[in-house]
Formats: sequence, C-alpha cells, structure tokens
Amino acid sequence: MEEKTERRIREIRQRIWEKRKNKIKIIFIIILILSLIYLSFKIKSSTIKFLWQLDTFKLKEVEIVPDKAKFYIEPVLELEKDKNLLFIDIDDLRQMILNIPEVENCKIKKIYPDKLYIDISLRKPFVSVIYNERKYIIDKNGVVLSDIEEEKNYIDIYGIKIEQNCVNETDRWKLNILDEIKKWYNYFNLRKFFLVNQINFISPNEIILYTDKGIIKMKKSDIKSQMEKISILLQELQGNIERWEYIDLRYKNIYKK
Repeated sequence: MEEKTERRIREIRQRIWEKRKNKIKIIFIIILILSLIYLSFKIKSSTIKFLWQLDTFKLKEVEIVPDKAKFYIEPVLELEKDKNLLFIDIDDLRQMILNIPEVENCKIKKIYPDKLYIDISLRKPFVSVIYNERKYIIDKNGVVLSDIEEEKNYIDIYGIKIEQNCVNETDRWKLNILDEIKKWYNYFNLRKFFLVNQINFISPNEIILYTDKGIIKMKKSDIKSQMEKISILLQELQGNIERWEYIDLRYKNIYKK
C-alpha cells in the first residue's frame, strides 16, 4: 500500500515538473523570439542608417526625357534632392508626377549607384474650349492644360462645360465626336476644301462647324458617313462654288444653300 502511494506521489510530482518545464520552455521561446525581433530591428536600423549616410548612393543625377518636361517636374524633384537612391519610392514619385496636369504618363528607372531616369509623356493640346467667356486649352482626354501658347490656332469649341480643370463628365462624349471629326476630316483630305475654325455643340442632333467657306451642320451619330458625304459633294462642286450659307449633313439627302 505504501509503495502504491509513493508511486502515485512520484507520478504527481513528475506531472507538475513537466508542466513547469513546458511553461519555462514557452517563456524561453517567447524571450528568444522577442530578442531576435529586437536584434533584427537593431540590425535593420543600423544598416539603413549606414546606407542612408553612404555617399555612394546619394542621388546625383536625374535625366529627364524630353527636355521640355523639366519645367513641369523639377518642383517635384526638389523633394527628392540629396536623397539616397536606395530609399526613393518609385511608385510614390511617379504618382506625384502624374498629378501634374500636363503629364499624361511617366516611367521611372533607378540607375545605380546615383542616377534617376525619367521618361515623360506630356499631354498634347487638342482644342480650345470657350466656357463662361474664358478660354481653356484641353487635351484629347479633356484635361485643362496650363502654360500653353494661346496664340496658336486651336479650333474654338463651344457647348462644353469645364469643371475642376477638366471637361464635365456629362460632356465627355463630345470629345469622342471631336476626335472622330478630326480623324475623318484628315482621312477624306477635306482640308483642300475648307478649314474648320469653330465648332458649336447645340445638341446631339445639332453640331455646327464654322468654316472659312460657310456653315456645316452635323449630328452625333455616324461621323464618317457625314464627312464622306460632304467630301463627295465638294468634289462634284469643285470649281463651281467658293462659299455657301450652310450645308446640312444630318439627313439622307444633303440640304445645301
């Protein structure tokens, strides 16, 4: 009986000791993990500090293509001046450059040890929009551009709203129409017959082109067909007409005066 009791006591003591061992082991592992994390942080911090101060990777040269893009992005690059190339965030820098209205796209490449290469696509002026008695030069996507040569002969567009430095969302379809007009005007070589000076969007069914020869009325749908019609008409009339009051392309039969 005594032997059984002693064995029982030993077993209980053994279980208690095993539990204590497991607790000690867990505490040791936690301390080890925390120590490793701390050590890793210290090593990382020291490494970053060392590399940051290392003159080898200090940004010394920025190549910008094309050269005229420098005017727009140099204020942004001032923020990166004297930074370590290793720690320049390319995505963050690209986003700051894309926030410049005149920039359509950009690619940035690090060239180690100390150079940045930036390839810029600038927005191209498309037309001038007259809204609230003010002129806005916009690109094909409707973004308002600044520092543009206003004396250039951009076509004046009426009937398009400008809000927050871009074309109003409800008027964006008009940009597609303008692009279509330009495309088929060039395709059918209509320049030899007339020059477009101004376009007025009255409604989807009434788009007026003011040219050096007279007025042309169009509608929103099937721009190609309408431009082809006037091309055929003016080729037939070539030499017999210098000016006209209006030509209406919106119907099956062309109305002209």
